[in-house]
Amino acid sequence: MKLQVLIPLYNEEEAFYNCFVEINKVLRADGFEPSFVLVDDGSKDGTWDLISKLSDEFSNVRGIRFSRNFGKEIALVAGIDACEDCLTVIMDGDLQHPPKYIKTMFDEMVAGDFDIVEASKKSRGKESLMYKIFAKSFYKVLKLITGVDIDNSSDFKLMNAKVLSKLKDFNERHVFFRGLVDYVGFAKGKVDFEVEDRVGGKSSFSFKKLIMLAIDAVVSYTGKLLYLVFASSLLFLLFSIIMVINTLYNYFAGFAVSGFSTVIILV
Repeated sequence: MKLQVLIPLYNEEEAFYNCFVEINKVLRADGFEPSFVLVDDGSKDGTWDLISKLSDEFSNVRGIRFSRNFGKEIALVAGIDACEDCLTVIMDGDLQHPPKYIKTMFDEMVAGDFDIVEASKKSRGKESLMYKIFAKSFYKVLKLITGVDIDNSSDFKLMNAKVLSKLKDFNERHVFFRGLVDYVGFAKGKVDFEVEDRVGGKSSFSFKKLIMLAIDAVVSYTGKLLYLVFASSLLFLLFSIIMVINTLYNYFAGFAVSGFSTVIILV
């Protein structure tokens, strides 16, 4: 079974070679014929040199290089644009998304006739308490505002050719990938998985990046904020009209302080 593997990378020189070998080995043992699309998201270390080395050593590896760091979401979009429309799994390159679950995800896709199978986190691994609290709060607010429920979701997803083709139709600059996959509306299954410890290196995902991702997610996938701004503008306009009418009444009735009416109307 042909399987495309999309992996975004940022400063993963230290550990990715061994991770790649493990992913490739597990997938072949499970009966897949994997091909890899590796996206270097403007790494500052030797990640691109490593991708080039892998491409020379393995015929099933292609690489994409960004001139600077644009973020994981943009890296995923660029990777999807470069992918063929076929069965594709998206995963991280540090083995926190264990490749042993991909066969289970494929079996679930076949059994349930799903277009997407998402690996859902049983727990959030070794994330800090503050990070866990913020993430949980963000997902609840996002569900309240947009109706999109992605609590415990991940970017670890298996998608068929139909989904991949549809995702290529979106050209947004600010992207929240998990929300985008949910938005396209294909039949979706779920497989629970345990987040493994990171193999080497250090995660580049910071609290600041999580906040920026949260802002992009809310702005990109709901129009309710625009409605709120519009409603506030109407209320302000109504209040202004009432103030002008009241000011003019006081002026012509002789109750206004000299110059006060002019200032209020101009404001």
